[in-house]
Amino acid sequence: MISNDITQFKDMEICVDIGRIRFFIMLDSNFFNEKHILSFLRHKHGVFEIFFIKNGKGKMTIRNQEHDLKKNHIYFVNKGSFHKQLSTNTIEGYSFQLRYEVFETTEHRTQSGESEQFLEKIKGLDDFILEDKYDNCSIIEKIHQEMADQSFGFYTKIQTYFTQIIINILRLCYPKNGNKKVLAKKNVDQSRTKIIDNFIYDNFNTNCYSYDLANLLGVSERQLNRILKEEYNTGFKQKMLEMRMEVAMDYLLHTDFNIDQISEMVGYNEPSNFNAIFKKKIGVSPGQYRKCHVEKDGSKLNERSM
Repeated sequence: MISNDITQFKDMEICVDIGRIRFFIMLDSNFFNEKHILSFLRHKHGVFEIFFIKNGKGKMTIRNQEHDLKKNHIYFVNKGSFHKQLSTNTIEGYSFQLRYEVFETTEHRTQSGESEQFLEKIKGLDDFILEDKYDNCSIIEKIHQEMADQSFGFYTKIQTYFTQIIINILRLCYPKNGNKKVLAKKNVDQSRTKIIDNFIYDNFNTNCYSYDLANLLGVSERQLNRILKEEYNTGFKQKMLEMRMEVAMDYLLHTDFNIDQISEMVGYNEPSNFNAIFKKKIGVSPGQYRKCHVEKDGSKLNERSM
């Protein structure tokens, strides 16, 4: 049982130095709440996000790949990777976000050149899912206890525990055999699709054009059309429309925003246009879609953050 006293640490950043790397651990309610419910809205962050699943079942997508949520597993989501929960199952576990900065001076060094090894491994991290052999959930619960007790030296003890978690994650991702474990090996095509996915997600509700994305990729519009056809079997306008519909469906199912608000949020100035396009694409009106799925699921979650 987590004490209410530790909620004072919500939205706090814990700083941890390892060699010349300073880690910033960002804590929100999901770090303190064992009954963890992931966001149902497709989203990304400019930082790492790490999920420690203690128990329960569910599904989540990372970079459009669907994965089962398993007990005693870590789900590491890289910066800029889209992810969301797919089912309403309550997951027991914790999460936090992580970013880092690097000191350029030579004053911050660990023994045996480990500082540079840490930096190399951190820079090489990508999305991964691994069994948590180090039981990091129990370490997080020790952090909760330190926050609750606030005995002498508690902040230093908390820093030590977070250092341990970071080392555990790197050991899991880089086992002794040297083979880094990631969801999929990065290549040029995957880097290109990540740029496309990020552009579509960041601009789907704005008036942007195919030449904007072509310029970003450093290709002609003709080359862009070929890339979109090869990678997604679709064109630029259709890809933008698909993203608008996907986000609209997420909002309809998992927020209390009314349809006029959702229409504006996904890029339509006129709700009538949104209604007509949604019905043509999905087969039913936005109102019917929400009503049908809410009645089927029995409830609607009130989540408004992306």
